[in-house]
Amino acid sequence: FADVVERAALAEALSSGDALIVFAPTDAAFAAIPPNVMTSVLDDPDLVATIAGYHVVTTDADLEGRDDAAGRRCFPNRP
Repeated sequence: FADVVERAALAEALSSGDALIVFAPTDAAFAAIPPNVMTSVLDDPDLVATIAGYHVVTTDADLEGRDDAAGRRCFPNRP
């Protein structure tokens, strides 16, 4: 996840001093991504930033009702 944060130029934002919660995927989750897909994603900083944005919220975020289409809980950093 740290490599993804660096590639998306999010390190500064994440170390801003704001109280944040980061839902970092496990190494196993990254390992399950086919290498060609991972390379393609990592080569697109805007896409990486968008994806990473779904894994970071402020500690005061209202997470109520944040479900994906399959009913699993998710916490996108989006209004």
